[in-house]
Amino acid sequence: MADFRPNRDRTDLPADAERCVTICARFHRGIAENCFARGLTHVGRRHEQIADRLVALRKPTSITILTAPTAETKKRRAA
Repeated sequence: MADFRPNRDRTDLPADAERCVTICARFHRGIAENCFARGLTHVGRRHEQIADRLVALRKPTSITILTAPTAETKKRRAA
């Protein structure tokens, strides 16, 4: 059986990270579409927001950062 481990050394890690982000963003947009189709607009918007933040950051990021409340949400809670 062939040993493919040496090929791993030649991998472009930033490109791998960007590819992972693209896949994750596509996944979250798909979930958002399904939520909107079922009438779950709040959940759908959250998944769209996560996808947008992933694309903006262009690197794998902790889910706590991706789902952190926005400044507007914090203002509404304080009011």
